[in-house]
Amino acid sequence: ARNRVLLIDGEAIQDLLEKACTVATDSVVGQSALIDLYRFYKEDPAKAEEAYKKAIALDPSNHEMIASLAAFQVEELKKFDEALALY
Repeated sequence: ARNRVLLIDGEAIQDLLEKACTVATDSVVGQSALIDLYRFYKEDPAKAEEAYKKAIALDPSNHEMIASLAAFQVEELKKFDEALALY
């Protein structure tokens, strides 16, 4: 059998990742992937923040995720009061 190579552009890969992660909405890992997708590839900070909050709701004891959200809110969203409230 021949090896086949499937070429997909970056945007198509991002769309596939988004669809896959939204299926796993009850997974912190899925939300983490969505955070990266929205922050770094789609550059959609509102959706990234939503994914952070969903991940924290799924695992409220995940202090690393809470700290990451706070840093994101300060550095990128300038939401100082919300970030402070997380601590």
